[in-house]
Amino acid sequence: MFHNFFSQNGIYNKYFSIDALKETVKRANNELLLSLLVGACFIICAVLILANGHLHEDAYILFQYSKKVANGEGIVFDDTAGHTEGATDFLWMMSLALLHRLHIDIGNAAAILNGIGLSTLAYVILRIRGKIDPVSILALTLVIFSGGTAAALGGFSTLAYGGLFSLFALSIIQKHYRAISLLATIIPLFRPDGVLLVMGGIAILLITARKDEIKASLTTLILPLTLGSIYFYWRYNYFESLLPLPLLVKARTNWMLEGLWVNIRALNIYIITLAPLILFIIIKSLHNISWRNILAVGLGPALLFLALSFAHQSQNVGFRFQFPIIISIVIIFTIFANHYPGTIKKIFLILPILGVLAGSKIIYKDAIYLTNEDYINSFPQILKAGNFEVDNIAITEAGRFPYWYDSKAMTDLIGLNTAKVIHNGSYNVIVDTKPDLIFVHHASRFDTSSLDKSQDFVVTASENISLRSEYLGKDPVSIAPESALKFAASNHYNAVFVRYGKKDTNFSHVYFLSPTLDEEKFIRLLRMSIATKLSYYDSIKKN
Repeated sequence: MFHNFFSQNGIYNKYFSIDALKETVKRANNELLLSLLVGACFIICAVLILANGHLHEDAYILFQYSKKVANGEGIVFDDTAGHTEGATDFLWMMSLALLHRLHIDIGNAAAILNGIGLSTLAYVILRIRGKIDPVSILALTLVIFSGGTAAALGGFSTLAYGGLFSLFALSIIQKHYRAISLLATIIPLFRPDGVLLVMGGIAILLITARKDEIKASLTTLILPLTLGSIYFYWRYNYFESLLPLPLLVKARTNWMLEGLWVNIRALNIYIITLAPLILFIIIKSLHNISWRNILAVGLGPALLFLALSFAHQSQNVGFRFQFPIIISIVIIFTIFANHYPGTIKKIFLILPILGVLAGSKIIYKDAIYLTNEDYINSFPQILKAGNFEVDNIAITEAGRFPYWYDSKAMTDLIGLNTAKVIHNGSYNVIVDTKPDLIFVHHASRFDTSSLDKSQDFVVTASENISLRSEYLGKDPVSIAPESALKFAASNHYNAVFVRYGKKDTNFSHVYFLSPTLDEEKFIRLLRMSIATKLSYYDSIKKN
């Protein structure tokens, strides 16, 4: 009976034919297979980086928190300062900690999660496109060969985060309310700027809802508002701070729109891919554009663009902060690529290739950097293995050194991981804590013109070091080295200037050693680190 009914109404042939079902399953399987293959390729590349080099300096900061959480010490940076919110990516941190607790190394865990994220991104793009064709492959290539992938290879959460955002965008477009509710809860907990991405998407969902959809749209707010409120109440009581430390630090800029130019540099090559859409608007008029889909994907990222324009964007490896905006541009390109006449479409499909080339260049440079032979990739491990014991250190680079050396007391002079620095100033904190070892990247604040440029490192009294008067930066990255020098000179610490990379003529890394430390042993271990290359996996074995 049902067979006759569907056949008579033409429904069977359209929706229930075996051939149509087979075609649908085949297409879905091909999309899934390609997506999994892309993610697997990323994981292989990430493992090769770990086997032959190291992750980014700043990625190790969050790794430090994940390690402490996995060891049952709570969300802390060291053993003395107590609960510290220096890791803004809460769910990323907890995911790494959980996998580490299950005996999966943190570096491997980051590679796996980012691989899953890239597979998700690829699958969403293919689902939105509806087929594997030149447009979907080009869109996919834009994401794969991007700064987001470069940052993920360095240990950041960009691809995992991007995968979540792409799922959210797809859910808004297709009005999958349960998925929207769940992702609207997860994304802000994954990164705090996810609040902006979620706000933009849900705003469009509510504004464009039909009368029969209003109730379902409003119910999507229940879970994120409930769990978000519980989380905010918990974190305020746990950390005793309204905002994470990195957000407080990055709000201190040298001028109001400090981040605007960074945004433009990050996105200019990708915005070109929207040229066909702009042309279509001019030729066909505004009424032929599906503005709901554009705004559903783009409003949240537009809010992020605005917020980043007012921020000091330190740690922005591969323009990772702008990666959700890049994803939105790629998705919009994917949605509207078919709206243009054939000849014009072929011409404009060439434009995204510029983005692929730019992203490939970033990945290549990043791979070279991650596998370099700089001493700092080995120094903290060698110091630790050589029993050079320091219980109290201060640093401006709070990643590799704290993660591998892991001293009992560690003061972050930038303030990203030490709340007292934000409230009292770096100099007052360093006077109060009196660290035995101070490690700073002087950020061109010190005059190194008198140092012997033929050496890998130079030892001198800190009283002999002067500040460059023409350097006027007032952000925390500029102020911290000045505070360190002032304290070191007044307490007769010796300074060891070290070349950070073969092309570094400024001896950017400086170690101030207390007179109580064994300087001869420190120098011997430093020489060893300059002559030794330890990979990430080598470092695990050494520690």
